[in-house]
Amino acid sequence: MEMLTRIDDDLFHIMVENLPVAILLIDHNYKHIYSNSVFLTLSGLNVAQVTDYGWLQFLTPNQHKQLLKMLEEMGGSPETTVQKSPEWTINRTTDAKNRALFLITFATQSQSVPLLNRKTNGRVVHDQSNPEKKQSAAELKKINNQLSASNQLKDKILAIISHDMNAPIASLKGLTTALLDDELDKEQKAKVREGLLKQLSDVADVTDNLLLWATNSFHKTETVSRDVLLVLDTLEKNKGFIEQQAMAKNIAIQYNIPDKLQIKANRDQFNMVIRNLVTNAIKYTPAKGCISISVVDKDAFIQISIADNGIGISEENQQSLFTFLQRNTYGTHGEKGIGLGLLLCKEYVEANNGRISVSSKVNIGTTVITEFPRA
Repeated sequence: MEMLTRIDDDLFHIMVENLPVAILLIDHNYKHIYSNSVFLTLSGLNVAQVTDYGWLQFLTPNQHKQLLKMLEEMGGSPETTVQKSPEWTINRTTDAKNRALFLITFATQSQSVPLLNRKTNGRVVHDQSNPEKKQSAAELKKINNQLSASNQLKDKILAIISHDMNAPIASLKGLTTALLDDELDKEQKAKVREGLLKQLSDVADVTDNLLLWATNSFHKTETVSRDVLLVLDTLEKNKGFIEQQAMAKNIAIQYNIPDKLQIKANRDQFNMVIRNLVTNAIKYTPAKGCISISVVDKDAFIQISIADNGIGISEENQQSLFTFLQRNTYGTHGEKGIGLGLLLCKEYVEANNGRISVSSKVNIGTTVITEFPRA
């Protein structure tokens, strides 16, 4: 539970509290660990009422029996990690002591499923909507689509937290403990510190991209403010960040950027795209390699190419780029990548009416091309 508590304080609470779905986290004995505000609103219970086994109050007897049966089946079969019903989805993970934890997402009333035993001041609330106030079929379909998208987003976020955050955080714990070992000599402690910094970097990268991607996904319908950006000036401001990373692997950065080309894009999103793409290029380029950043005028668009002479990407893996199907990969110095940065880049580029593409050959290198509307 110590590991879970650390995740909850530093990341889990931040991510889950603002999800537009009702989420409950319980331990291997089905006792309450955490529930977000949407769950409390749905159940009609307060924080004190949901503690221990109090969260079960808002289920009908049949739902209570069905849910506990599913939890028992998942607890007895560790390979079963997800189970779904019309009212809820259960995701099984484990804590630091390899005990089962269950993340349960409950359907809200507007998702056109049977209502749960929602209580307010001790009263069971049934659906008594005035038919004259019901929304049209088209509006209900739109709402259900939005809820379905939110639920899929939630599943993706929870998958990343459980799969890609647990391992490095567990490694950090082990490395930190090792530093306290008095029997290690200076050279051994130096190696432990190097590993600690690497794992911290991995966690920081995943966390930053996860928060940015989740925020972007929740606000996709909002209008993105766009600025007229001088490409050379914007890239110059990112040079310090780029060259500091490249210096660590003795990688040369070549620039070919005309001084008068302008694009129309959101400044923060454009900076994030450039930083992510250059970071990826550095990650998969060996020491003493080379990366070039070129900008050319393509009529209605300004094309920005970031090319490296790194390890490249297989044709099979290229098919899953910019999706959640992309497998975990490792850079030339063991840097971990889960593909979230590329997914974020694609969404940011497209949010600014741009395009992104990749060409790559194994052991030759990769070129990523982004195109933004010319200002």
